Amino acid sequence: MRLHRFIVPGLDLRADSLGIADRDLAHQLRSVLRVKVGEQIIVCDGGGTEAVGTVREYREDAVIVEFAAPYALGTEPARAVTLCVAVTKRDTFEWACQKATECGATKIIPVISERTVKQNLNLQRLRSIVREAAEQSGRGVVPQIGDITKFEELVAFHAGERYIAALGDAANLADVYLGDEVTVAIGPEGGFSEREVAAAKENGWVAVSLGSRVLRAETAAAIAAYLAAR
Repeated sequence: MRLHRFIVPGLDLRADSLGIADRDLAHQLRSVLRVKVGEQIIVCDGGGTEAVGTVREYREDAVIVEFAAPYALGTEPARAVTLCVAVTKRDTFEWACQKATECGATKIIPVISERTVKQNLNLQRLRSIVREAAEQSGRGVVPQIGDITKFEELVAFHAGERYIAALGDAANLADVYLGDEVTVAIGPEGGFSEREVAAAKENGWVAVSLGSRVLRAETAAAIAAYLAAR
């Protein structure tokens, strides 16, 4: 039987027995998943290391777990991938972040662009969705959710290699040689405007294609994360 898996950032898995002071986790284990004392779970420290643990005791706001020897995961991409995604309606944007997490994004930045309609997000809910996606997909790191950023501020970002998805005659991201630190920007439905693409290029961004077909914004986000993290 597959063991339930959880990511608890900053946890020291080298301890033989450890009280995890997380009321929500304790409730989920005991009341939702009904994990009994003596049963095993997998816990990751959010830094690429995990261990099998045996539940020894439940307390009101904590669970006591006895750990076996921790081991390093090999599921993280070799490069750091920042995915900048124009905000769409809630369900599609959450889906995009969930799939981008599964595909290897390291950080996700919500972007307000020229064609963006929805301009607010429940960031706490989004972080919960991303954490669950990281746990489910076997990742060792939970992607960071950045602050909502205006496009004009985004294009001034100058760290690492920067690519912006655009229609037209551009190299396919799948064919681009990528370095250790990559940022990819994905537009809303209809894509980034010509003015925005031009502004990005003026600031050193490179226009790339995700293929010959027109993709929905959330599909483009997942594909971009996968290609960049490969």
